[in-house]
Amino acid sequence: MTTPFENFVNIALGKSVSADVTLPTANEIPMFTGIGRQVTGKTIVELGIATSSQLTDKADLVDGLVPANQLPGYVDDVLEYADLASFPLLGEASKLYIAIDTNLVYRWSGSTYAVTSSSLALGDTSTTAYRGDRGKTAYDHSQATGNPHNLPAASTGADGYLTSTDWNTFNGKLGLADVRYVFLNDSTTSLTTYTVPESAVTAVGRTIIELSNNSLTSITINAATGTGKSVGDSVNICITGVYNAQVLVGSGATLQGDLTFSYQHQTKTLVYKGSNTWIVVG
Repeated sequence: MTTPFENFVNIALGKSVSADVTLPTANEIPMFTGIGRQVTGKTIVELGIATSSQLTDKADLVDGLVPANQLPGYVDDVLEYADLASFPLLGEASKLYIAIDTNLVYRWSGSTYAVTSSSLALGDTSTTAYRGDRGKTAYDHSQATGNPHNLPAASTGADGYLTSTDWNTFNGKLGLADVRYVFLNDSTTSLTTYTVPESAVTAVGRTIIELSNNSLTSITINAATGTGKSVGDSVNICITGVYNAQVLVGSGATLQGDLTFSYQHQTKTLVYKGSNTWIVVG
């Protein structure tokens, strides 16, 4: 039997207690709304309530942290070795193995170690990837203009870069006039010998001495010929006069090679070897 207060409330809400009651099923939990009135029932799934069996699978916190023994085994078992050859003969499926020399990560498949990822590891070898930050630095440097190394201009006492003015000066120092052959002619008709002058011997060997004296029988290289000369300096001698089996003669100098001219217009080159010694080419 309802009290006058309950009747008042139900009348005010436009409902009666008996008409609004919905009995819950065996799997439902009663839900109440209003003032002491049951309106429906909801299951624990609908309410989002965990069962005791579900709670047994949860992780227990210790000081706010999940204990290591409740984490997956591989999270806590990462083993590092110098290289793949240093791995244990038999691995464990729950562990990760890292080869330090390549930074590759392996798993034990049951019979062999397998790489978990085919991606390249960082390194400086042909089988590794180079660091991106260093690669970008190198690329940016390669695209730089001007003087990225901040080198000073070259001077007589310091290395450096050539300015445009320096280059124009340097480029004009060795012109064609310095490398083209020059001809030195001796047309003396009375002398039977000719002495090669020191001035004819040059660093680039561009002097050709033409001997047109028909009376000539010998060409002399003496100690004065090599005065002040450096190893590699040279001179060329050509018989343009009547061929007379002219011969090279050393006077205070040593000559090495074929010293006799074999025909008219034959040219021989004398190369200074140092210590008043010459090698004859041709």
